[in-house]
Amino acid sequence: MRHASFQKGFTILELLMVISIIAVLAAIIMLSFTSFRNSSALQTTSENTISILNKARSNTIGSKDGYQYGVHFGTNDATLFRGATFVVGDSSNEIYALDVAVQVSATSFTGGGSEVLFQKFTGKTDQYGTITLQVSSDPTKTVTISIEETGVVGFQ
Repeated sequence: MRHASFQKGFTILELLMVISIIAVLAAIIMLSFTSFRNSSALQTTSENTISILNKARSNTIGSKDGYQYGVHFGTNDATLFRGATFVVGDSSNEIYALDVAVQVSATSFTGGGSEVLFQKFTGKTDQYGTITLQVSSDPTKTVTISIEETGVVGFQ
């Protein structure tokens, strides 16, 4: 009498299919996570930028240390400065790095330039306009922050 023999185990084809399915699922999860992380970074960075601008305006209105204050925007940072002009390397500058996933893609201020200076006591500014932040890896994801002539800052 002859016995049929069955070998237990998986074929290479079955293993490759399982590995392929796991790889596809992992890729989908990673893309979703990256998108969520970038959106979260953009939101947090825009809120922090508004806080920095409001701090400069508040310091100016209160005439803190007798100075007026402003904010200078670079591609990857915002610098709160005191005095009528921004001076690179001044020891009183407060440099705030943006999240690595976010950058300043555009500044559009009256009179040009990349800084906003607030006026003592009133908090108004002659450099009103907009700042656009974007996710570095996805230029379609942006947030625009507006600065009114009155110095009021908010989302556009």
